[in-house]
Amino acid sequence: MKRIAYLALAVALLAGAMRLSFLSFLLFSAAGALLWVALPVALGAVFHAEIEWALERLADLGSGALLLIGGVIMVYAGIKAVERYLFLRMLRTARISVDELREMMLAAVPPVVVDVRSATVRQLDPRHIPGAVPVNLDDAAAALPGIPPDRDVVVYCS
Repeated sequence: MKRIAYLALAVALLAGAMRLSFLSFLLFSAAGALLWVALPVALGAVFHAEIEWALERLADLGSGALLLIGGVIMVYAGIKAVERYLFLRMLRTARISVDELREMMLAAVPPVVVDVRSATVRQLDPRHIPGAVPVNLDDAAAALPGIPPDRDVVVYCS
């Protein structure tokens, strides 16, 4: 629940940064609170028969219901742990070192290096990889047709 509380703080700050009027903020906030409360209640009302059936089946199982619920939670946690492991492994393998990039750039078919740092960062730090194509993320779709599909792409960000 801490994350939701922090998100609420960020939303208030963003509303202020966007110069949203106080009345508009209150209306949007009330609408969000209404959805937050009303959606589970509405789902319970629509699926009340199914929920009662599931609760009766769990009551019939007795202490076996705890084992069933615990097993489902363990399987879910296991799946999420594997997904996290695979994601982190993919992130580690997707990175290349400076030496690897240099070797790739000296090859017969060098990769396309895309510099996706913001324009402000590029102005503050003018160092860049030679031959890198600067691309603003706001209009990245405009730059994609210029990238050959048969070449490796290295994305450079800060």
